[in-house]
Amino acid sequence: MASQRKRNPNGGTITRRKDGRFQAAVYVLQPDGTRARKFAYGKTWADCDAKRRELLAKVDTGVPVPTRSAKLADWLPYWLDHIIKPRREPTTAAKYDVHVRLYLVPMLGAKRLESLTVGDVRRFLARLEKQTTAATARESHKVLRSALSAACREELITRNVVTLVEPPKVDARDLSPWSLDETLTLLSAARGDALYAPSSWRSPSVSGGVRSSVCAGRTSTWRRERSGSVSSGSGSVGSCTRTIRRGAAAVRRSLFPRCASLPCAVSG
Repeated sequence: MASQRKRNPNGGTITRRKDGRFQAAVYVLQPDGTRARKFAYGKTWADCDAKRRELLAKVDTGVPVPTRSAKLADWLPYWLDHIIKPRREPTTAAKYDVHVRLYLVPMLGAKRLESLTVGDVRRFLARLEKQTTAATARESHKVLRSALSAACREELITRNVVTLVEPPKVDARDLSPWSLDETLTLLSAARGDALYAPSSWRSPSVSGGVRSSVCAGRTSTWRRERSGSVSSGSGSVGSCTRTIRRGAAAVRRSLFPRCASLPCAVSG
């Protein structure tokens, strides 16, 4: 253990408290331009002196050091009203507001910006993922990271601890669009409905199934089902184009029989 110095070093003072810890006091620059006394604590004199030197280094470089940081319950609403809403889209501000009101303030509102730790963020995300979903916890991680980044730019804190925590992993859903036969089967079953043509035209089976199949390059299935032959990936582009046009024409004839003579708008 390093021996205790009898005289206080230049720039601040170090004293021993009744509980045995050491306390350093240094005048630092505040975000509003004033100067105030900042306290740092350590189990040994050397630890406390290291913290004192760190504070003095910030004073020498002109970095503001708040003596008492704001709570997240105070900073997050301020961040929404004065930073997010004037600069972001209303939909983005509304989404951030939901996460602030429902999750961040109730679970982390009592924490101060300067005292928030990596462990606090990790426990918050684990608890939120258990109560809701991994996607919700991942979005809250994004909102909190953005809020603390703004606090760093405002020089309220020196680092953003949220960037040190990985967001929850969200498994991507495996979406498989309908084939042409599945789409035609649905349209045939709905043919007796009074709103058959309008509802079918707006149906996701047409815009999401047929169009996605074309855009995703699932032409091998189309060729197999429509022409009875299977081509390799390096097959003829003209054959692929004709198959797609025949499939789109079949859907058009099923939706609008009277418009079957119109040219097909889908190209290869």
